[in-house]
Amino acid sequence: MVDVAKIVQDAVSTQQTSIFLPFTGTSDSIKSKARQVLVQANIKEASTSLSTSSFEVFDNWTFASTLHRIQFIPKDTWKRMAIFVSVVVVAYYLQGECQSYFSFSFLAGAPLMIYAMRQAYLYVKSGTFPKVLQVDLSKKDISPIEHDMLANGTDTDGNVLDMFSMEPIPKEELNSSKYLHLPNYVIETVLCIRGLLGKPELKHPVETERDMTVDEREMLLPQIQRIFNLTEEELLSCWEDFEASEGEKETLLEDFLEDGKLSGEAMEHMRTNHEAIVKQLERTVEESIKHTVSNLEQQSLSQLGVNFGGYQQNCLSAASYEEFQQAIVELLSAISSLQPIRAVLPEGSESISLMLNSTVRVSELTKLQFGQSVLASLGSAPPSSYIDLVGVQLSEANEAQKIDLKPLCDHHFNKLLIRIFKGSELYDSKVKDLEAQKRIDRFEALTGVDVIAVNESDSDES
Repeated sequence: MVDVAKIVQDAVSTQQTSIFLPFTGTSDSIKSKARQVLVQANIKEASTSLSTSSFEVFDNWTFASTLHRIQFIPKDTWKRMAIFVSVVVVAYYLQGECQSYFSFSFLAGAPLMIYAMRQAYLYVKSGTFPKVLQVDLSKKDISPIEHDMLANGTDTDGNVLDMFSMEPIPKEELNSSKYLHLPNYVIETVLCIRGLLGKPELKHPVETERDMTVDEREMLLPQIQRIFNLTEEELLSCWEDFEASEGEKETLLEDFLEDGKLSGEAMEHMRTNHEAIVKQLERTVEESIKHTVSNLEQQSLSQLGVNFGGYQQNCLSAASYEEFQQAIVELLSAISSLQPIRAVLPEGSESISLMLNSTVRVSELTKLQFGQSVLASLGSAPPSSYIDLVGVQLSEANEAQKIDLKPLCDHHFNKLLIRIFKGSELYDSKVKDLEAQKRIDRFEALTGVDVIAVNESDSDES
């Protein structure tokens, strides 16, 4: 296979004006590769003239120059010729063996032999004489651009300063392929292209929050087209239809997940930048889950035929602290004596098993606390020691319930948090980076220039 890039590079370095490249099929890929090599030369040499090309296709069967014809004949030409001659000889021999042109052997074999000879001819022709692409190389001078005023600024010697590095731009490079011009600005070519491709729309490369004016576009776009050998349609296609698909976004989200949950990096981002939302979400999920399991607890107790009303009444009617304490012990003992109450909740493709005994404790102690508040409203407030004891027991029950409900709380919290995370700055920046990379890939496919790799190699050299 012909190494188009090397041939064109050698031609440019030795200042050849024309080269010939054989090909089969179409010449589009060869033309594209030749243009890409010239574009790379344009941005690398920082020259005031641009390498350009024109193309002409020849059928080498009728190619005028015998020297070039021989040059492009493949090595297996004579093998192909030998096959063709052999078929002719065999045909002649068979014809001689036939007693008559009207014999059965001739009438049966002649069409087959004619077909074989034609196929052999086409085989030899296609392999021996491929098409040839003539590439004419030339240089086109860059028209100097003058500015009434430059925002770049100048040094003490009058050299224009680079917009970003603040280093002086050599005067011989100011109107070269290394720099692009807008009204009032001179910007390094590759950095400018990288900045433009980083935005979902074609914006001003320096004043990035606004669109370019008509005058700015008319100055900038033709420069980019000449340096990178693009049509305006090809250039503008880099900002068309590169929005990340839902599938790509889901794939990107997986980078922020560990075992189906947000990774440490993602959680740190959410707690640092959205602490109030995270805390509110935790409270909302906790209350929602408590309401869900409370209904499950009531259903389970109803099915078991269990009622703690008598124990509640003993607690509320206790005449002394010791009697009250004993009544609470009996209530909690009755709850503990229950067989483990379990509930299995389907959650998508998985299920979560919950223990509800701690929820029963919380529910009954909450009822007791409410009963004390009712007595207080009726004028027979229980002693503070009664209230404190219930508070201690309820606090312990709540802690036990948190442990039992943690798997379900974590599951729901994580689902909601992932949904909120998809609207966060961290995730949004990754989506924008993905879309920008797609635009950069499109530009590279058109020009052969990876604007990121070029910048990195320049940084390494400096």
